[in-house]
Amino acid sequence: MRIKYSIIGKLANLTNVEWDFLLYIGRYQDRMGCVEGVYYRDVMKNTGMCKQSFYNALEGLETKKIISYCKNSEIDYDIHILENEFPTQESFREGYIKLNRKIFRKIRFKQLKAKEKFLVLEFLKITHENASIYQMTKENFFTKYCKMLGVTKRMIRSYLHHLKKFFSIGIKNGKYFITYLFSVFKDDNARSQELQHLDHMVKKECQRRYIQYDQQTIQDTAKLIQQYRQEVGGTKEMLLVLGTCIESSVSQLKKQERYLKPDYIHKLVRIALDLPSYAS
Repeated sequence: MRIKYSIIGKLANLTNVEWDFLLYIGRYQDRMGCVEGVYYRDVMKNTGMCKQSFYNALEGLETKKIISYCKNSEIDYDIHILENEFPTQESFREGYIKLNRKIFRKIRFKQLKAKEKFLVLEFLKITHENASIYQMTKENFFTKYCKMLGVTKRMIRSYLHHLKKFFSIGIKNGKYFITYLFSVFKDDNARSQELQHLDHMVKKECQRRYIQYDQQTIQDTAKLIQQYRQEVGGTKEMLLVLGTCIESSVSQLKKQERYLKPDYIHKLVRIALDLPSYAS
């Protein structure tokens, strides 16, 4: 759920649907920038884009070298956000923008033009997410952003007017001053970054096997990953175990009879890990 500072500059020419697509999948990436099981219906439901826009965004982001993707199942895609890896704790010191914020899913952000969305992330970067106030002479400011975005000063002024909903933007002594508005960029604490990623991984397993589910059964099943990952050496290993157990839970059932049953999967997990069954 992070975008590295180092790749923000590559996003200057994204279209609106590419922005919506990237910010959506970014919520479910792992620490290596990988998002498994991206299903077009989920993207459409959560972003409001149509099916053709999904494919336009997928191909556009690949062409612009923001993502790579492959189709590893009949219904979805595995996507890699390029150069957005965080393999070690040291990686986080390079700087990043957190995507687990409600503002990125609010209408006032979605209604921005594509280049205005870029400037929101750019200004989050240059203010270091409330760590500093950014200042630059007007002349240098316009030179920098007119060149970066390929637009006129008039357009930059228009963008800044709309961005005053997100940042304090003022001019003093011939300089622009840009300040982060904490009230706008509050974290979305409804569910942690890790849990959202684990929910997504369970959903992927269900969709690939045509298993019906709801939010509660997804979350209850995802809890098993945290509960038992130390038994097998980590999250990645536990995901493999859980995937096998989900597969086993429906292997003898017709597609229309397949439902996600966390209690039964829990039983299968304990069998797979050679742990004693719970007393009934």
